[in-house]
Amino acid sequence: MASMLSKSINILQKNSFAFILILISCITGFIALSVPLPQEVGLILGYSTLAPLLLIALLYPCYRQKNWISGVISLVLLVILFVLPLSGLWGSGVSSPSQIGGLIPFSDANGYYNDARSLLAGNLFSSFSTRRPLFAGTLAGILGLTQQNLQITLAVFVVINAIASYLLSREIQRTYGTPASLLSLCILFLFYRRFAGLTLTENLGFALGTIGLAVLWRGTASKHLRPICFGIFLLALALVSRAGTFFVLPCIVIWGCWVFQGSRRFSFLLGSVSSIFLAFLINSLLIKTIGSPHGAAFSNFSFTLYGLVHGGTWNTVYTEHPDLLSGLNEAEQAKVVYD
Repeated sequence: MASMLSKSINILQKNSFAFILILISCITGFIALSVPLPQEVGLILGYSTLAPLLLIALLYPCYRQKNWISGVISLVLLVILFVLPLSGLWGSGVSSPSQIGGLIPFSDANGYYNDARSLLAGNLFSSFSTRRPLFAGTLAGILGLTQQNLQITLAVFVVINAIASYLLSREIQRTYGTPASLLSLCILFLFYRRFAGLTLTENLGFALGTIGLAVLWRGTASKHLRPICFGIFLLALALVSRAGTFFVLPCIVIWGCWVFQGSRRFSFLLGSVSSIFLAFLINSLLIKTIGSPHGAAFSNFSFTLYGLVHGGTWNTVYTEHPDLLSGLNEAEQAKVVYD
């Protein structure tokens, strides 16, 4: 009885510390965005190749120390590094193919943003967001919590992805040491900074995929089935929210069947397949409840796959088969030409 009580207290203490750590990082991120820094600082981190060197220089001393103070400092520094490109974007008003003036969503980003606001108004998604309702639904939820404040919503996504990157880097540090963890953190930062401040599906897919890989990494190191299956579930959700390399899911299942032996192999097979099925079931339920009856999940996946096979992009199929354009309306035809 005493041992069970002691374990419960330890779990409560760990959860309380994690909550406080996340709360501190969130507050730090919003403070960093509210400070009027020169826009050049954020733009350097957002576009310069020197950003990884700065990241390593700041975080290496903290990652080398193994105490709660260094953990707090390293996460706070990482959140600041992640939000600074967003600060530079807003301060400079730089436009991109998915954004006007550093803030206003454009093209695909505008489609998700408009559908999220439409859902809050009591309407269903258009066929566009029905392809990936998980992100648009999450965007609507955060917009609702922030009273449809787009800047706060974008900042929330950035902080979430910073925390996710931190968790994965710490898991890698457990098994391969500090240099490997910081290298992975640099790769994550360099990839994500392109999507900071955009209402695109990468914001949710990146977070779920990174956290899922962190959970899967821990489960693999300890050979525990529950965290492995939960990590696979999160990875499947990430691919549902941002359609991508779906073929990695059966590869993970095959890997697990090769690693685990005997009865554990069957347990892993059942758990992993069920986790993947659950993720796709959630997506299907979202489509049926808030999606358009004229839309379908991953409706453009075949076009993307065609482009990959032929060494092009998602609209390569329209270039090689222009007769398909006749089935699109004027807005969709303009998007094909624009992209």
